[in-house]
Amino acid sequence: MKSIYRITTTLLTFFLLAPCTLGQTNRLYTTRQGLVTSDITSLCVDSRGLAWLVGKNSVGYFDGQQFHYIPVTNPETGHPFFSAAKGIKEDKKGNFWIMSNRGLYHLDVHTQKFKYVSLWDSEKEAGYAASQMLDIPGMPHTQLIVTEGQGVHYFDTEKMEVK
Repeated sequence: MKSIYRITTTLLTFFLLAPCTLGQTNRLYTTRQGLVTSDITSLCVDSRGLAWLVGKNSVGYFDGQQFHYIPVTNPETGHPFFSAAKGIKEDKKGNFWIMSNRGLYHLDVHTQKFKYVSLWDSEKEAGYAASQMLDIPGMPHTQLIVTEGQGVHYFDTEKMEVK
């Protein structure tokens, strides 16, 4: 009796779940397939359907066929703006906010230029920068939640000010 129950349960489960997996494939992408680093720390799918990836010394996107990367090197100094990106979020203009080990940066997608954004005047004086950006589902594209050593802040991306 138990074996008939197991067989029936197994077959029923298979027939119920099989249609859900038809046509779906999984694929592993590594540095061999074009990833700049295997150390991906955050992912964001933008309004155009591109998958944006950030990680160690890298910011880029996957268009479904290949990876495209935006240089994180400051052209004026030759040094990277940051060495580790921790989070990425698209704003309503289609540009991106990137939280890094060196604070918050704005990436203009059209010019592919990064701009450091100081969240508060005492940021440099205190010796710390914003350290994390939280993405909360349903949060407007005009707001970011950033954390640092002293607490949590709302940042308005349109007014460029901490609330």
